[in-house]
Amino acid sequence: MKLWFLALFASLAWLPALAPALSAERYPLESKYSLKTTLVPPPLPDGQKLELDVDQAIFEIEARQRADDLIRELVLTPRRRPDLEHDVVQGIQSLNLNEALRRR
Repeated sequence: MKLWFLALFASLAWLPALAPALSAERYPLESKYSLKTTLVPPPLPDGQKLELDVDQAIFEIEARQRADDLIRELVLTPRRRPDLEHDVVQGIQSLNLNEALRRR
């Protein structure tokens, strides 16, 4: 019985040692890592396309500005006359009150 147990133990002891070797043969791990990175500059657009893009951008900016001006005109409420402000009205009323009291 001891001999059989020893043979089983000896055969199982080799298994963990063989497992990494078998997996390495099936799936080789070759990872390359380099610290140097090369940046590729983006290609420059051709002149005609660039001019068209600039013209379109200018047109869109002007259109947005015209729309903002139109909205600003429509949304703003007309301002009150400066001689109808609260302080002016109160001052006029107090003067009229003083004049009325003097007349009595």
